[in-house]
Amino acid sequence: MVEQSSNKQHIEQEIAALEAKLAERRQVLGTQESIPAKETVREVVRERMANAAPPSINISPAQNPTAGVPVQITHDNLMGQPPDRQVTMLVNVALEQGIDHAVNIAKNLNDPFIYDSLHDSLTTMFYDELIKRNKLQI
Repeated sequence: MVEQSSNKQHIEQEIAALEAKLAERRQVLGTQESIPAKETVREVVRERMANAAPPSINISPAQNPTAGVPVQITHDNLMGQPPDRQVTMLVNVALEQGIDHAVNIAKNLNDPFIYDSLHDSLTTMFYDELIKRNKLQI
């Protein structure tokens, strides 16, 4: 239950940050019709990904995964996976541990296609959520 609460907290923090950036962008542009809403969300997510904090390094002894403990997604976990699976796993990391963590893993993959696909997936996901919450009008 604590993990679900933490996941929801990450999502809510990311959405709140996106809402703030979108409001700021609207003020700068003056009108909402200047740029389509989805394009604005795309730009805000791109900025967010570009400004991802570098990973913090935690050195700890290797642990065997046990039942009920989520497996940490790393560069090594993703390497043998097909691209669509990699993106899905990275989106899950973004939702569970934050965009910064997912972006850093994607950068370490050194694959522009995966990075761009992650950006597209996050844009669509957050755009749909903002529409659902009536924060954007289509």
